[in-house]
Amino acid sequence: YYIRDCLVGTPLAKEDPSLLEFIALAEKEIKSSNDIIGDLLEFSRIVKLSVRSTDVNAALSQVRYSLDVPSHVKIVEDYQTDLPPAMIDPLKMRQVFINLALNAFHAMPKGGELHIESRFEGVRGDPESRITLRFRDTGTGIAPEIREKIFEPLFTTKAKGTGLGLSICQGFVQAHGGKITVDSELGKGTVLTIALPLGAAAPA
Repeated sequence: YYIRDCLVGTPLAKEDPSLLEFIALAEKEIKSSNDIIGDLLEFSRIVKLSVRSTDVNAALSQVRYSLDVPSHVKIVEDYQTDLPPAMIDPLKMRQVFINLALNAFHAMPKGGELHIESRFEGVRGDPESRITLRFRDTGTGIAPEIREKIFEPLFTTKAKGTGLGLSICQGFVQAHGGKITVDSELGKGTVLTIALPLGAAAPA
């Protein structure tokens, strides 16, 4: 950053514009390295939750404002309006939601739609009842032989992926007593479903 700021507007930068291009490339690769290191650190940690009663719909709707949504992708939100709150760690689940959305974007290089929905399943007041969240894209889909491996640590089909994103998501969901599953068809898209228990302290 310091070198870039010092070069901007100088005769050297004007004489050789490629200098700033190389610095921009270095910044991009540094960010990529930071992301990889962050994933490795997150994966190696024991998951400790800081749960509180959370409006899951609000947590979901905030995610889209944290993302750089590609211009060719449309997000369609379909949230059950009377959804009860759940006892979750909102920061951990926010990371899960962002990761699933980013994966959907990558699966739609030519554009498409990401449908995000929430549903309540069970009896109100019963801590064993669940909130089901679905991230459904209209992307390329996942081949059956790959589908079985996507939650495995270090497995990835991305050129610069760490293969830890979905493993971390699975760990966070399981730490809540929940479950994450995948259903996909080549050429038609993928659905990732999260089932989260309300938690014992959640009100009816």
